[in-house]
Amino acid sequence: MIKKQPKVRAGDLADSLGWIKKDFKLNVRKLKNLGLTISHGIGYEISPRGKLFLQKINQKKKSMKARKLIINISKEIGKVSALLILPKDAHSLLVLSHGAGAGMQHTFMETLAQDLANQGVGTLRFNFAYMEKGAGPDRPPKAKAAIRAAVDKALKYSEGLTLLAGGKSFGGRMTSHIAAEGGIPEVKGIVYFGFPLHAPGRQGTERAAHLKDIKIPQLFLQGTRDALAQFDLIQGVVKRTRKAKLVKIEDGNHSFKTLKKSKLTHEEAIEKLAIETAKFAQKL
Repeated sequence: MIKKQPKVRAGDLADSLGWIKKDFKLNVRKLKNLGLTISHGIGYEISPRGKLFLQKINQKKKSMKARKLIINISKEIGKVSALLILPKDAHSLLVLSHGAGAGMQHTFMETLAQDLANQGVGTLRFNFAYMEKGAGPDRPPKAKAAIRAAVDKALKYSEGLTLLAGGKSFGGRMTSHIAAEGGIPEVKGIVYFGFPLHAPGRQGTERAAHLKDIKIPQLFLQGTRDALAQFDLIQGVVKRTRKAKLVKIEDGNHSFKTLKKSKLTHEEAIEKLAIETAKFAQKL
């Protein structure tokens, strides 16, 4: 953030990250004490030592190879493909469901899984049955059965880890329904990467009616330009939902793509999703 936006006011940088200004300045002061940043009358910049440190960090940030798995949902529904990424330093494992229009290997899902791994969050991605067959989205009972089977598969790899579930749009919404019904009791927290609160242009909160029945913590990661979740409406939903937290991705749309003038790039927005998910998981 400081590297890409040198000499920008601390308050503006803090706002773009969704941080309190006082906390942001405290963390920057720690970086300065380590010789990694330089303070100016307005804003900061990365020091020569800090630039070397970032180079070393980026060299270590490598893509992890995913392990291919098969999930047997049921005799009637059949089997689906899955991908497991489990870093050695993992503290959590997230059952990550895809959105309605793209499967588990979509660029967004792959980038998010890699960024989560770099934050110590393993992922078990899987395809819903319709994605394997090239059909339209599954009805809720079929989708929920797939999520239950994916959680069962994740339990084989989650010993000593905090188990999470959630997903992008449709996947997150279906996860919320099975969680509200008490169908995934092993899961300790739900993460929504863009909860689809309503259809585009049809604002409403009816899709959130069941969220009050979820007894475990919920994390809502939402873009302020999301056409499927008008931001003031999702704010109200989260405020009325117990154990729920909302993280704002400034200028992000439903895919978390930002504007050219935005302080966060699309890649930085996805990385922020991973960082916030890790922070959420470590507090459970």
